[in-house]
Amino acid sequence: MTREELDKIVSVIKTTKEPKTITKRDLVEGLGCQKRTSHNCEYIDDYLERNVLKCDKDYKTGYIDEPITLSFKYPIKSNNFQLYFLHIKGKYKNLHNFKMNILNTNNYCCIIGINGSGKSNVLEAISAIFYSLYHIATLTNGIKKYPCDFSYTISYILNGEFYEISDGISYDGKKLTKEMLPKNIIASYSGEDKRLWERYYKPIYDKHCSKIIALQGFTPPFMLYIDRQEWEIALLTLLFSEDRDVVEFVRSITHDKPCKIKLYYNTTNIRKWEGTEVEAFIEKLRENSDYSITTFRDTINEISFIDRPSTLFYYLYKCSTSIDSRVIRKVDIRFGGVSMEELSEGEKKMIIVNTIIHILSNNESLCLFDEPDSHIHVGRKEELEKLFNTDNRYSIITTHSPTFLRKVSDQNIRSLNNGELENIDKLKQIKELSGGIINYFEGALLLNSCNPLILVEGIGDVNYIRKAIELLQSRHDGYSKISWDFLFMGGAGENAKQFIEKIGQYILEQRKVIVVFDRDESGAEAMKKLGFTGNREDYKTYKKGNWYYLMLPKTSKHYDVDFTIEDYFSIEYKKKIAQQKIEETGGYFKKLPRDLRQNVKDTLGNQIDQYTADDMEGFSVLIDKILNIVNEREIVEEMAE
Repeated sequence: MTREELDKIVSVIKTTKEPKTITKRDLVEGLGCQKRTSHNCEYIDDYLERNVLKCDKDYKTGYIDEPITLSFKYPIKSNNFQLYFLHIKGKYKNLHNFKMNILNTNNYCCIIGINGSGKSNVLEAISAIFYSLYHIATLTNGIKKYPCDFSYTISYILNGEFYEISDGISYDGKKLTKEMLPKNIIASYSGEDKRLWERYYKPIYDKHCSKIIALQGFTPPFMLYIDRQEWEIALLTLLFSEDRDVVEFVRSITHDKPCKIKLYYNTTNIRKWEGTEVEAFIEKLRENSDYSITTFRDTINEISFIDRPSTLFYYLYKCSTSIDSRVIRKVDIRFGGVSMEELSEGEKKMIIVNTIIHILSNNESLCLFDEPDSHIHVGRKEELEKLFNTDNRYSIITTHSPTFLRKVSDQNIRSLNNGELENIDKLKQIKELSGGIINYFEGALLLNSCNPLILVEGIGDVNYIRKAIELLQSRHDGYSKISWDFLFMGGAGENAKQFIEKIGQYILEQRKVIVVFDRDESGAEAMKKLGFTGNREDYKTYKKGNWYYLMLPKTSKHYDVDFTIEDYFSIEYKKKIAQQKIEETGGYFKKLPRDLRQNVKDTLGNQIDQYTADDMEGFSVLIDKILNIVNEREIVEEMAE
């Protein structure tokens, strides 16, 4: 096969996205290589990479005339926009040689991480890239006038086509056009910082406004920035819309109460829009002093150049955003006489997200949301996730809310720590090890924390110790400063050994880990499996590196060999519960609990919110022990790692 023949086959694959079968010899010799040397294979790999192709088999080894299938490297899922890959090759803020593969996400990608992890920087970097690409596509010599501040590669699908662009240049050498870019980029930012608006969105918005003043007609801006101040015009747009999902959402916050809409104007600024459709829009609105939903819809529908709710939003945005040319200075919306100003911050955020998803974006849009779930009531977080999961939309979301993350599918999550992506497999491991109780965000926090990590047998142990620390703070010096992380191992014995082996590979080397077992048969078995004596009367604390192992220290009034976490409650307290269980049966033997011990244990666990400091004083023995280990005051027996 000649190079020309191979290039034709490759061109067909790239155009049709249909795979083609050739032989290993065709690939190697078609590229002018006689042998599969390491140097030649590097050249062939580069050819495949540049043309975004992959082989179903390794061409480097095996029978040279064996068939192989060449196919397009990425699946074309649909005609919708979806971001596939982002690579920041240089450095942007705390993102250094940052790579994010989000090929397998559906409808949205959720980036998680604590404050300062770089989540917002990812949104800024994406904005910076498309700000540069927009100018390259629309201006002569735009690549020189508007270069990105950092080197990058970004790939995505749009209208059934794959695009990969590096520093303003398409991988296939085609000239960049607006048709190769998303229809629009919509950013919603939750913070007070205006740097994203000032740097990337305001310049395009200002140019857009200048064109509207100079020309008739309307084209939405390529990049649109919406912050929480736009919730009023967003609600006004939702009230105009008759989309079924929108109407249902509006009903959830207004409860079908009668509506009154009143607009207040800055009339001196109207002349700045003289001769434009903005002036005609305002003059039409001023025909009535106030509106109901029906009369507002009727009035807007009489305006010929407003053909859809999104167009209405853009005109309202233009008339109310810029201080210098603002015509609408206030929107007063009341339902049943109650001002919508009384809505919570979370409800206002839901208004903005609904407007972006249902009104302003389409299947060719990219939406960027910075912590959209903050202030939103826990009961509406599932509703918010369903919004982002709307088909024919694609969003990048940042969050540090564990509650919201519980609603998000695993494949849509990417975890960020100090500018670097976490290995998602280890977060899956934490989630599985905790039986699903710890989600990805909590797992990321836990693994990246430098706090002492306390490993105990069960979730009940965690709850008891945390509650005891809370209740005993006023009685014991140092308890108020305790900052420990907890994980439960799902039991003792072999379970604990396997848990420690799995979790150990992910724990920071310098972090103290304290493993605590019940002083019973299964706890002793676990200690033995881990290389210690396995004697229930062994009161030593063992140390391997930064890991410490011990069985529960007893209270002074406990003389039995066995001692479990429930024994930190006084004997009198446990007797009282057992007596209550017996009395509940009326004294009938057949009605006595089959397993009185388990009944008492369950009752102790269920009463966690009812305990007083006196009830939990016994736990101070364990807490003091752990404090001594953390502060290196405990006598320990060093063991070889």
